[in-house]
Amino acid sequence: MKKIFLLILALLFLFPTINLYSQYTEWENISNRIPGDSLNNLSDAYLISRWVGWISSSSNPEIYRTTDSGQTWEVQNTQSPITTINFYYYTIGYAGGIDGIVFKTTDIF
Repeated sequence: MKKIFLLILALLFLFPTINLYSQYTEWENISNRIPGDSLNNLSDAYLISRWVGWISSSSNPEIYRTTDSGQTWEVQNTQSPITTINFYYYTIGYAGGIDGIVFKTTDIF
């Protein structure tokens, strides 16, 4: 009995990754759901919840927002292309542009 226990213990240490990664899911391509023609130049993404998130465009003056986990996206126009998006305490959002311009929003939902 002790030999069987040691054999099982040895197998667990030798093959620790057998089921560790079995719960990972594949990435789903949702780029065809994002409006606009800047799909090759998306620069940043920020999600504040499971449902709400933004993706910025570094080639067009647009930010894309979803409120349904990426099923649909709406265009939010800006004055210049955006390279980064970030949120502070889920209530204040900032977006930085190529021309050094910074935008702020409190209209999250």
